[in-house]
Amino acid sequence: MAAPKSNPNFHVIALADMISAAVKTVVAEYASTGHAVPTLESTEPGPFDDPEAISSRLRTAVKTIEAACAQLCATVATPQGTIHNVRCHSLYVDIACLRTAIDARVADHLLGKPEGVHADELARLTGIEAGKLARTLRVLATSHCFTEVYPNAFANNRLSMKLLSEDPVCSLVGRAVDETAPAALHLSEVLRDPKKGRSYQPQDCTYDYFYKRPVFGQTDTRFAKAMAGLSCIGGRAMLSKVYPWHTAVQGATLVDIGGSKGHATMDVARAFPHMKVIVQDAPEVVAQGPEYWNTHLPEGNVSFTPIDFFKESPVPGCEYYYVKHILHDWPDAESIKILQNIRKAMTLSSRLLIHDYVLPPVVRRVGRADAMQAPEPLLPSYGAANTRPFRQDINMLIQVNGKERTLDEFIELGENTGFKFVEWMEAGEEGLLEFVPV
Repeated sequence: MAAPKSNPNFHVIALADMISAAVKTVVAEYASTGHAVPTLESTEPGPFDDPEAISSRLRTAVKTIEAACAQLCATVATPQGTIHNVRCHSLYVDIACLRTAIDARVADHLLGKPEGVHADELARLTGIEAGKLARTLRVLATSHCFTEVYPNAFANNRLSMKLLSEDPVCSLVGRAVDETAPAALHLSEVLRDPKKGRSYQPQDCTYDYFYKRPVFGQTDTRFAKAMAGLSCIGGRAMLSKVYPWHTAVQGATLVDIGGSKGHATMDVARAFPHMKVIVQDAPEVVAQGPEYWNTHLPEGNVSFTPIDFFKESPVPGCEYYYVKHILHDWPDAESIKILQNIRKAMTLSSRLLIHDYVLPPVVRRVGRADAMQAPEPLLPSYGAANTRPFRQDINMLIQVNGKERTLDEFIELGENTGFKFVEWMEAGEEGLLEFVPV
């Protein structure tokens, strides 16, 4: 029986009860597929590794476990130990150890060797002194990335498999730890600068301040793979599953604005071949699209048209206009220009779909974001289980002076550009927002 709120220990007993109930849900969801919950030592893919495969019930249970465990630890552990170990010491140490493991391709060297590889052999393969390498891997193993199978011998596990050099998540993490993190350390300086701290221009962001160059325009292989890694975390095929595309009329056109090579909309074309896709982006970007589609979906009904979405409207008169991970690059003024240009191209029956992180509510409230709130005593935002949107918000601030937005902020953007909000749809960790022109 759950503890009543009048119980002075409600804040910890209720958290423990939540964890227990949520674990039962997780076990039941795995059992429904004929699987047990994978162990940390497992290197085999699980039935729910892809976000698209996770039911709403399982997603809520996992969020509850993550949030309640972290909140319980923060409550019962000493505050000085928590602030140092979790919020300070672990950050730069873990970054240093992760970068070492990625640069040395440790996960690759451990692939197919569940019995483990001794640090002496890893030293021979990587060129890093055995004792020092073992110490860095031990730090990661204590956080469940790699397994120390016996003293100074390490094996891959469920987490470290994402550090294989060919995994796009590895490129995402690698770019974060050795490119974004050094710049991020200078955020305080930029925020306190009398000019840059008050500016929302991309050239005044922390990344430009540190590297003396913009993040926009990067075309290196790792950057492209890192963006693919970000899609893996959010769910690469989520769009085709969340929206009711089966209701689209024969020959309906989906315009992917700022869509790079069209990787996000390819799954819609695959699942709903009665639809047509038009991908629009900068000329040098869309030029790479035909080869990408010919490789991955040669039968796809797709075309590519260049656009400057600040100055031009997309292809007019289409049924759906889709914008993913574009508005978070820009402050409100520039986002309004993008949306106004899209509105000019639309008919009254067209639909605008914005696919992005939606910042969850941080205080309890009744209103539009009510369905996103966690039950008490969890933080309304699900706390530690939902830090990625808030960290991504600061990541955008650091890299381009952009921002993630709340549901109310998205709705206000829409209302200021001739749109009416229709619906928020859960799309993994992100949201899919539907608007209609007015």
